[in-house]
Amino acid sequence: MNINQSDIMKRFSEERRKYGTQEQLADAIGVNPKTISAFENCRRTPSLPTFIKMCTVIKADINYVVYGSNNNQDF
Repeated sequence: MNINQSDIMKRFSEERRKYGTQEQLADAIGVNPKTISAFENCRRTPSLPTFIKMCTVIKADINYVVYGSNNNQDF
């Protein structure tokens, strides 16, 4: 199984757009909007707790964001 940060953040960004803007997410988790931009553009990598928090706030399925699938049987 190949996990690619660029693919993960592309899926994350798509899910985040359903939630709102980078600024709205940044406010919700207490970071600068530039930080969200840096994560989505793979200039920085969020820590695991931050990544989980971001996915939780936008109500994104972490399996989908990481693996591109919502089905655990695909792993």
